[in-house]
Amino acid sequence: MPVELRNEQRAVLLDGRRLRRQAELLLAAVGRAGSTLSVLLTDDRRIAPLHERWMGEEGPTDVLSFPNEIGTLLETSLFPPMLGDIVISAETAARRRPKDPHTEVLRYLVHGLLHLTGHDHRGKAQRLRMERQARLLRKKVGGEE
Repeated sequence: MPVELRNEQRAVLLDGRRLRRQAELLLAAVGRAGSTLSVLLTDDRRIAPLHERWMGEEGPTDVLSFPNEIGTLLETSLFPPMLGDIVISAETAARRRPKDPHTEVLRYLVHGLLHLTGHDHRGKAQRLRMERQARLLRKKVGGEE
């Protein structure tokens, strides 16, 4: 299965099957349908230490992405390429969009996937390009626009 989705939090009710299907559609939309993606849904308490360790910032965040930098040592039909890991705080999503946390989680998923495929938002032009691409991707998978 190209998308491994794990839900380690219980505070926010999310449709894991729907989210997994949207992630699979997103992989296809960015030309990585044959790749594997790992998605972890967690809470603020568990994402905060990752945020501090990898980004040097205290406190929780909405989404973190970790590209697979090992390369293609095991890429075969049995071992498809691993794109990377995305960690999402469902708790942050619910706080920011209490009436529709799924849509917010989808926004984070798209954001993380764009980072894994080489997008960045450090400069204004990069940020605008990334935002435009994110809108297009969300629309393709039935997300809000």
